[in-house]
Amino acid sequence: MLFKDSSSKKGNAVLESLTIILVLVMFAVTSIFGYQVFDGLNTDIQADSTMGNESKQISGNFYGKYADLFDNLILMVFVLLFAGVMIGTFLVDSHPIFFALTLIAMIGLFVVAAILGNTYEDIMMGGDISVYANQFTYTTWIMSHILELAIGTGFAIAFTMFAKHKLFT
Repeated sequence: MLFKDSSSKKGNAVLESLTIILVLVMFAVTSIFGYQVFDGLNTDIQADSTMGNESKQISGNFYGKYADLFDNLILMVFVLLFAGVMIGTFLVDSHPIFFALTLIAMIGLFVVAAILGNTYEDIMMGGDISVYANQFTYTTWIMSHILELAIGTGFAIAFTMFAKHKLFT
């Protein structure tokens, strides 16, 4: 069946939290490596004598705004994903009996979050890429606190998913 009845949907706090974490990590790494690539590209554009001044100015302006733009986008992505998951979680039917299983499964989520946070730090804080990563203040903070954010997000989703039976029934 292509479209299922919304009452047959079941929530999964661990999967939803993991999705948020993976999207943040992929977006952060892609943005920082993109900034590094764009730095080289902008340098080549500025040094090319065949390029017009307007092209050089546009490239220079975008290069100057790149780090702030994508840093703010990562923060916005986190906030919107969290809000969307919380709203979706509230609308999903779930039984409170699965709360204990969810808490046990979250241990695996927290291990994955810690590994991803450490991997990000190893990649971004070593070598030439650290110069670019330091330009992303929100991203660096989010990724250095990804475990704490995963714990908060996971428990907020689990609480919303299972406490609504007690509050609204």
